[in-house]
Amino acid sequence: MQTYVSTKLIQKYFQARAGKKFAGIVTQVDTAAQMMARILGADFVAVFYCGQGELIPVSYQHGHHLSIRNLGALESYWANKRSDLLPHESIMIDLEEDDSASTLPPDQFGRDNSFACNYQFRYDFDGDLDLICSAYWYESQPAVSLESIHMLDLACQSASIAMNAADDLAQVENYSQGLSRLLPLFELPLRTLAYDELVDQVLQRVNDIIPGAIVLALQRDNDTGSFTLKEHINCDRPTDEDLKLMLEQVEPLIRLDLQEDTLKYRCQNLGRDSDTYWSHAVMLEISPDSDIHLVLVVKAAGNIELSANDRELLSVLAVFVQTVLRNALLVKQLREANQLLDEASQRLANTETVAALADMTSGLAHDFNNVFGGLIGRVQLMKRKTEDGANLEGLNQLEHLALVGAESVRRLQEFSTSVTQRKLYPVELGQLLKDLMAVGRITWQEIAAGKKIQVCARCLLDKVVVSGDRVDLMTVIDKLVDNAVKFSPNGSKVDIIVAAEENLITITVSDEGPGIPEQLRTKIFYPFFTTTLERGAGLGLAIVRGIVGRLNGNVAVHSNESGGSSFVVTLEGIEESPRKVVRETTLSKNKPERLRILVVDDDSDVREVLMDTLAIDGHNPVGCPDGYVALEEIDKRDFNMMITDLGMPGMSGLELAGIVHERFPAMPIAMITGWGTQLDESELALSGIRTIMSKPFHLKDVRALVSDLSAEAQSSDQIFPRN
Repeated sequence: MQTYVSTKLIQKYFQARAGKKFAGIVTQVDTAAQMMARILGADFVAVFYCGQGELIPVSYQHGHHLSIRNLGALESYWANKRSDLLPHESIMIDLEEDDSASTLPPDQFGRDNSFACNYQFRYDFDGDLDLICSAYWYESQPAVSLESIHMLDLACQSASIAMNAADDLAQVENYSQGLSRLLPLFELPLRTLAYDELVDQVLQRVNDIIPGAIVLALQRDNDTGSFTLKEHINCDRPTDEDLKLMLEQVEPLIRLDLQEDTLKYRCQNLGRDSDTYWSHAVMLEISPDSDIHLVLVVKAAGNIELSANDRELLSVLAVFVQTVLRNALLVKQLREANQLLDEASQRLANTETVAALADMTSGLAHDFNNVFGGLIGRVQLMKRKTEDGANLEGLNQLEHLALVGAESVRRLQEFSTSVTQRKLYPVELGQLLKDLMAVGRITWQEIAAGKKIQVCARCLLDKVVVSGDRVDLMTVIDKLVDNAVKFSPNGSKVDIIVAAEENLITITVSDEGPGIPEQLRTKIFYPFFTTTLERGAGLGLAIVRGIVGRLNGNVAVHSNESGGSSFVVTLEGIEESPRKVVRETTLSKNKPERLRILVVDDDSDVREVLMDTLAIDGHNPVGCPDGYVALEEIDKRDFNMMITDLGMPGMSGLELAGIVHERFPAMPIAMITGWGTQLDESELALSGIRTIMSKPFHLKDVRALVSDLSAEAQSSDQIFPRN
């Protein structure tokens, strides 16, 4: 018998593409249907499969010479049948009899095709309806024999196995397609999407695997522990009462003690035994970490229960989502860490640059101080011996030029000492501010007076104490005010304000000058940074940053390009009182008697200038080029005091002073240094050094030094004899 196969019907039912495996299943079903037609000798056979809750036609078999009409009536006849109401036994129906008294619905398909009888064979699998074989004849037929029924049962079993395989294949196909729809999750732009936007994107993926599903996203508040609605998809926002009822079912299912494994992300039934709206919904967690706790509630459209396939895909989705969200958090943390690393690298580079420049400038300053020290001292000695007016004027000009060069060296030393660690003491900023404002003839005071700029200083607290060096802190304020005054317009105002926020002390210097472009606000703190149009020339602000950094503080600039800038220095406050620091040489009115003074300096020009100066004042100086010769001289004769340089080859002045102090504890010792004043006062005191004097020095500085030290002796005859 020629047959018509129903491959297209099966393909339409399963919505699957034709492939080798699926084509094999279709062939097997059609072959089983052909066997049924041959066993029964029927003119037409239709096989219906009970899938997805309804009877679906999967194969039609009939001779090619027959013209079958109205297949839609046949499909409607079986589609409306409830499987639990169908007869449990096979039946033969005579279509030529009057069916007005029959309990069965009329068979419109049989009438339209003029069939005489219909045989309905039922095949069950595991107690449930699986297949229906419906056979038609044009002529009346006797009852089907037991042997035919047995053969028919085997043919239905073959078709059932094939259809179950088709179901499994369809599930695998659907599952694979669902997984493929989830994979784009890992292609989301984690760097550009904000976290909330990313959550919205991943929630939309639920619709990719369960079209039309209702999705609610809940987030736990870490402080209160309660959940709030974060997002809702494919539904109106639930009422507060609905949310309350849903949360009563959600919260008992949450397991915070579960580790990160597959159990944590499995779907959990939400009130399956209840009659609420959420009776067919599931709950699953998508929390990326312990600080962000997210929960999804998913419900299929039409108030039906989610299939096992859907639940499995949702569980996979939960694992994928928490991975994506966790990666997003890691990307954010990595971006922040990279930013901090870049800032730290920049700070380290700046620190290393400043430190290298400090070492270089400190060494250069020492060498230049020796040169200028000898030059200035020699010029001043010549001035004392010169009576010719023209020569005296020339010497004055030479002295002025040397002093200008010495001032430049002093600025280099300020920069180098600003990045060198010193011993810190409590400093009261209110008093320091008063002292700074009271000092006369500061450069910025002269500029401010010429430009009619008002400089106002205020301390908003009764007592503000920080840990630092008094000279350094005064330098910080002085440099900031000098910078503000130079760039302020005529007739404007500069404010200096000392305030506090909790334990942090702020020193703010504000001006009304032109704003600083944003791209220059970091560069202005670089040493030697300068442009012809912008502020920041010289070492002033580099010195400020170096000092403040050494005090573990911070300096920041706030500026509007339209005008006005503020430099804010932030330091930690302390509760201690300030203490006095080691004194430096001051001019004394005491006139010293004739003294024997040991002068130690490896620079012959400086040493000779010192000796000539002391000799003019009537003292008896003895010069030595290094510490070893000095110790030999001390062994030969007695001295009233010693003046030594710090940096000398072989033995430093500090080492020499320590040896001399150990032998003569009461002998006054002075130190002259071209390194500035970056010396540890406790170390100086242990070596017996009473005072220090920086190069280059004036003759009056030398006389003041000798006067101060000689005042400590009881009489001009007090000599410190050799042991």
